[in-house]
Amino acid sequence: MSAKLTAADLDRLAASWVVREDARALTAAEQAELDAWIAADPRRQGAYIRAQAAWSMLDRGRAMGAETPPPRRWPLATRRELLAASLVGVAGISGLIGARQLGRHRYGAAKGEVRRVPLADGSSAAINTASRIEVSLSDKRRTVRLTEGEAWFDVAQDRTRPFIVEAREVRVRASGGAFSVRRMAEGAEVIVAKGTVECWTAADPARILRLPAGTRMSISKTAVSTPQILPPATVGRLLAWREGMVGLDGETLAEAAAEFNRYNDRQIVIADAALGRERLVGYFRANDPESFARAVANTLGAEVTVEENELRLSEPTGV
Repeated sequence: MSAKLTAADLDRLAASWVVREDARALTAAEQAELDAWIAADPRRQGAYIRAQAAWSMLDRGRAMGAETPPPRRWPLATRRELLAASLVGVAGISGLIGARQLGRHRYGAAKGEVRRVPLADGSSAAINTASRIEVSLSDKRRTVRLTEGEAWFDVAQDRTRPFIVEAREVRVRASGGAFSVRRMAEGAEVIVAKGTVECWTAADPARILRLPAGTRMSISKTAVSTPQILPPATVGRLLAWREGMVGLDGETLAEAAAEFNRYNDRQIVIADAALGRERLVGYFRANDPESFARAVANTLGAEVTVEENELRLSEPTGV
């Protein structure tokens, strides 16, 4: 039985295939042989990709040279030596840079939209209305920048790669679990539904706060609210936006209107301050402000005036 090939052996074999492909098109039999070779060991695909990247770097280096001599065909042995040397160089550069970058992507949801996004590490995100995230995954760390709005993260368990969300100066870290982060005028609001997360600010990284499941807290560079311990039903209501709903349980009409206005171009306007202080309970479709306004009018005995871009709620006239 032959000894198991080392990583260096695989790199050399992969280099020979890449050099052969560069010299001429592979025959059908050679292509089948290459496919079988890669499929026989998961490590070979990585070696083959590294070899392709290294050869591409050599070609790009020659193309970018200030005084590049006329192209010529290198003998296969010399080309393999160059490629092997370049692989060593790539490994050295990778070591200097640190974590290998696996993916960097931007995702967003338009106003009135809730978008669900699977991430390459097995995690998933739900992006709320008018919100944006930037995802950067490496083999050492998973980072998400919440550049606008609000997002929910269901984090795949991986204790070797922390999952960190950045929102303004706030940092939220988990190795698994589920939580939401919402950018505020200053700092961010965090709601933890599952697992435990750690929060801190970039200005004070030594002061780390641990938040268990069922916790809601606002944090900024200058202030940290007292964590609220919430029952599961309340957490579910606060996160009802993931299903396109607005959940109310004692919020004022003014607060409810502000929430609906996040999702819709047709804005709810409260004409009377006293009416805006009325408190409401119920679940409503976030993208149907007119039905909400009519339900409020029926419940509170108010009047609703429907215009193209406005739903005005007011006390009844002539009372």
